[in-house]
Amino acid sequence: CKELNIPVTELLDMDQEAALPVDDRSLLEMYHTLDKFNRRTIRQIMDRLLFQQDSKEKERLRHSYMPLCLYEEAAAAGIGAPMQDYAENQMVYVLEEDVPHGTDGIIHVNGRSMEPTFSDGSYVYIDSHAEVQPGQIGIFIVNGEAFIKEYQIDGLYSHNTRYKPIIVSDGSDVRCCGKVTGAVGKSAIATGSLVEKIEAAFE
Repeated sequence: CKELNIPVTELLDMDQEAALPVDDRSLLEMYHTLDKFNRRTIRQIMDRLLFQQDSKEKERLRHSYMPLCLYEEAAAAGIGAPMQDYAENQMVYVLEEDVPHGTDGIIHVNGRSMEPTFSDGSYVYIDSHAEVQPGQIGIFIVNGEAFIKEYQIDGLYSHNTRYKPIIVSDGSDVRCCGKVTGAVGKSAIATGSLVEKIEAAFE
């Protein structure tokens, strides 16, 4: 059936109704015994119930997920990555319970300099409006390249001891793009068909 892309009832030359579960067949038989007016009434009731069910599901999704900007190309760790003032981004939907307070974006980590705190290929939450204090991790643009580093008074430090700190000189162009508020959970970002359902819920 998979190879031919047909239902099993067609392959075995079975009646469609005969292949239904017993409960479904019973409901269908009852429906066929109704007159035209009552059939229309049943359809109207079903439409109303489906609408209510769909509305409840959309409300649940709106309360469970929140939209955030994912700065895919603004990822930064290790050797540095080119970054424009406003990196390309896309909207993603993240489980609200996973998102730290104040978070307004997500950045993809590229490189191993912040291991074991943040691994290569992972995602981190950022608060682009928060001020980064000494000892906190932030996203920094140094001479046009983006880094995720721990900020200290004398420079930007990696958590992986194999990487040297970035000592900022007076002539360096350094900007802070926000504070890292935590790591994104593995299944926190909605994917696949779930995204379409969430987008419909937010419309």
